[in-house]
Amino acid sequence: KDITFDAMEYLTGLPYPGNVRDLQNVVERMLLLSGKDIIDAQDAHESLGIDVFDSGDDPAAPDQDDVSLKELLARYEKKLLQSYWDTYKTTTKIAQVLRTSQPTISRKLSAYGISQQEPGR
Repeated sequence: KDITFDAMEYLTGLPYPGNVRDLQNVVERMLLLSGKDIIDAQDAHESLGIDVFDSGDDPAAPDQDDVSLKELLARYEKKLLQSYWDTYKTTTKIAQVLRTSQPTISRKLSAYGISQQEPGR
């Protein structure tokens, strides 16, 4: 199997607190889970098990037709940020992974009421 540059860039931007074995586990999981010959950034993301929505929790589901686009996007953004907060635990790392500024992440977490109590504080 081959891996795209975007997938490599995505993987190298992630923390591996347990050392190189964490990276090895991610790569092995990615190879096993991908049914394609070329692994892209989406495959890499999925191999980490970071799911923004549980089944039946999709804000764009057809039964959500009474909700505005702005509200749907806000719901998605909140769930996305909560998922990333649960995974990375720091606004700096979330900003790095999502390629935005740390103040933007901090402001959005506050706006959505997502706790910003970082580990060790």
